[in-house]
Amino acid sequence: MPTEHGCAWRWRVNGHGLDGASYEFWEQLFLWTNDEGKVTRFEFYDDWHGFPQALVYAYDQPLDDFTKIEHYGTAPFTPGPTMAIASAVPPPYDVPVANDRVARNLEIARKFFDAYHESVARGRLDNAFDRDDFAEHWVLFSPWLGEVEQVADSGYTALADSEHRKIWTRLPDYKMDDFAAWPTDDGCAWRWRVNGHSADGTYYEFWEQMFADIDDEGKITRFEFFDDWQGFPQTLGFITGLSLDELWDAANYGTWMTSD
Repeated sequence: MPTEHGCAWRWRVNGHGLDGASYEFWEQLFLWTNDEGKVTRFEFYDDWHGFPQALVYAYDQPLDDFTKIEHYGTAPFTPGPTMAIASAVPPPYDVPVANDRVARNLEIARKFFDAYHESVARGRLDNAFDRDDFAEHWVLFSPWLGEVEQVADSGYTALADSEHRKIWTRLPDYKMDDFAAWPTDDGCAWRWRVNGHSADGTYYEFWEQMFADIDDEGKITRFEFFDDWQGFPQTLGFITGLSLDELWDAANYGTWMTSD
């Protein structure tokens, strides 16, 4: 998704090992450019669903050695190092934005962010996955879930709120911050940091990346999300108690979400 001062994209990295197995993961890339078209900031993220396994095979290293986290993906779910982000990073687009359509798409992304960022103060998650923001039929995609066809009134808002409340039982201040967006005529990409503290003060975080295709009526037709390889299994493992192998199957997370 190219903007006036940057670009966001994702691609699938894949290949076959000498063992004959297929290895793949999804990578998300975000960059800022200046008026001369030179890159001033470059960020990339690798999705958890495949990246560690592919690199462990490629480098012939044990998982703990590669991730530099003991018991990666298993209890006690030791968090990785906290990332320091430069302050006052400018948005990768002109202010004001290029046109009304770009502004509308940016507003949709900000609506998602405000819902999640302000959820702790509000005591609930609302305005995320608002039915009015989605086409009658849309597609949800992640390497974890695959492609799942959805309908606008599928109840995803209530499901997201229920999920959030369950997460708060383990991370009471769980929310999103460090939002940056790449809005275009055809949609918007953004990334944010997901974070929270456990009851004993342990800090968990991971970075999440979203790509939304938005049609002429301002409705989302495709929504993709990706989660970083280092922090996501540790955070979700602590929240749910599920190991990396158990998290690999999204159905196990679904069972956790709907359990009492």
